[in-house]
Amino acid sequence: MRLLIVWLINAAALFALPYLMSSIKVDSPAGPVRMLKPPFNFEGMEIPMGPIPSLGEHTDAILGELGIASETIADWRARSIV
Repeated sequence: MRLLIVWLINAAALFALPYLMSSIKVDSPAGPVRMLKPPFNFEGMEIPMGPIPSLGEHTDAILGELGIASETIADWRARSIV
């Protein structure tokens, strides 16, 4: 609960906590963003921290995996549905 209160009072204070200082910077469409590493670690395994996708970057792939035809997706794009 204390961590939540710190977040609500001052987000900068959250990153200043010693046990959260292992933050990293990841790329985003808006530029580099500071992000906390996951709070767990699997021995011998590095957690991938890739760039943050832009809005809609994976929409076509996800809709395709759901079985929606590429023609339908293109139609939706033309009509600004997605």
